Amino acid sequence: MTEATTTETAEEQKTAPAAPAAAEEKAAAPEKKKDERNHKPFSKGFLKHSLTLTNGRTINVMSGIYRRASVAYYNISVILQIIARDEKSREMVEEAHNFLTTTSENLNATIDERVAELNKLCQENGIATSSWKEDIGFTHAQSWEIKVASPWAKKFLVALQRIDEYIGLLDWLWLNGMIEDRDHVKLPRQIIREILRFASMAIQMEVNAFRYVNSMDNAEVKQEVEESKATEADEPNAELAPENETDKKNLEKWVQSEMESA
Repeated sequence: MTEATTTETAEEQKTAPAAPAAAEEKAAAPEKKKDERNHKPFSKGFLKHSLTLTNGRTINVMSGIYRRASVAYYNISVILQIIARDEKSREMVEEAHNFLTTTSENLNATIDERVAELNKLCQENGIATSSWKEDIGFTHAQSWEIKVASPWAKKFLVALQRIDEYIGLLDWLWLNGMIEDRDHVKLPRQIIREILRFASMAIQMEVNAFRYVNSMDNAEVKQEVEESKATEADEPNAELAPENETDKKNLEKWVQSEMESA
């Protein structure tokens, strides 16, 4: 290449227009700020709730689905009220409320029934259960200080704590030779499946609600929903999030497996 050609090429590079990617990035900057503003976390109140779980299954429920369910419970309670402006949306509100109420009541009734069965077994065999918590230890119990952002999330945590205590009593009876191996495995799975359903169905109802919002021809409602909604990114219990993507996927697989188990 001659010296003249080299100089000409250098001059062309100096005067060349900015790369398209750079221009696009510059043009997209205002949109990015707008997007960040739309998704700014919405400040809301929460209750402080101390929780200790001792069983691996209840701990997995807490780690695997609670944060997502907590967001769904909040959005169902808030977003559905915002969009309840016609017959269809009001039906969605009523359906969600009725489902959560019925499922919560049935779940607690099942827990009462299961605990009563174990207490009856103890009475029939002359075993006092008053001190069982003092007689048993757990290898990897976990404790949290939970920030509870909705009444349904509170009900979920109370039910999960009760299930954990039920499984603890079951463990104690099994260790004392009062429960068959098969029941020791099967009974916890059955009740864990019920509380997972309480969470997963709430998540599905939340998804359906947002689909309905997206289909609405009302910019004012959409903006109010956007400003008021909760997301998993701003869910306050960050310590419950899986440590890495592998743990997250494993927990998701576990939740799916437990829900499908007989």
